Amino acid sequence: MKKRSLLIALGVIVLGVIASIAWVPQTKQKEHVGKKAFPQHTVYQAGTIKPDNVSQEELDAGVANFYKAWKNEYLKQPAAESDQYYIFYNDKGYAEPKNAVTVSEAHGYGMMITAIMAGSQDKQYFDGLYRFYKAHGSDNQGALQDNIF
Repeated sequence: MKKRSLLIALGVIVLGVIASIAWVPQTKQKEHVGKKAFPQHTVYQAGTIKPDNVSQEELDAGVANFYKAWKNEYLKQPAAESDQYYIFYNDKGYAEPKNAVTVSEAHGYGMMITAIMAGSQDKQYFDGLYRFYKAHGSDNQGALQDNIF
């Protein structure tokens, strides 16, 4: 009986050591990745589709150029609020009312995009998008903006 208890205790200790060794590098890697600006590269699972006819640098440049074009086209500031931003998409008047400038989905995606890209000015853009969101609650439910977070 003592031998079995000793083996179980030894097994628990060995598993604990293995788990702690595996845990530390992942924790440090997650902390590092969270502080790194675009481009963030990862090793994709086997079978994942990724273009192989261009270099990683060319892929990164394509994403960066598209992001720059996206910001120029859609990231706008209200005339009276220089510390706010919104995602403008209704230039063709598809949304109702016709003078609408943004919707919550576009705004949310814009916040995620600026956080992922994390360039030198992107914190300013993210913060401005957040200020715009806080300043413009729902007409249907005024408390909606305070209950989301």
